[in-house]
Amino acid sequence: MSIMTSLTHWGQLAFDFQITPTKEKAYEEKQNFHFHPADSTILKNVFSLKVVYSSRSYILKWKYRIATIRAFWDMEDNIKTIWFVDLEKVLAYRWFLYSTAFLSKHEMLRLRKVAEKILSNPEYNQNLAEH
Repeated sequence: MSIMTSLTHWGQLAFDFQITPTKEKAYEEKQNFHFHPADSTILKNVFSLKVVYSSRSYILKWKYRIATIRAFWDMEDNIKTIWFVDLEKVLAYRWFLYSTAFLSKHEMLRLRKVAEKILSNPEYNQNLAEH
């Protein structure tokens, strides 16, 4: 528990009792991925994703493919969707530089879901936009 003090309007000392987060809440916050869109790039078939996870910064390089699904009754009606996503390289920030790192199977599956969700969003992935 932390105590913050401040002066009120009348010059009296006021105490603000703030409860610090519990260990469980801090652990949950540490286990969530934080996506940095400004440092990530989406090219035609390569996606470079920067995330902060477990108090470390990672750059993940994904290969992906877009599938175009066409309706047989209307050839002009087509939908672009993400067909294939595969992790190619993992770099972790250590000692002032990025070096090759390895993820557990569970972490890789969680990050694949994050990458698929970002790639499937036309706001981030302009390759899905209708031309």
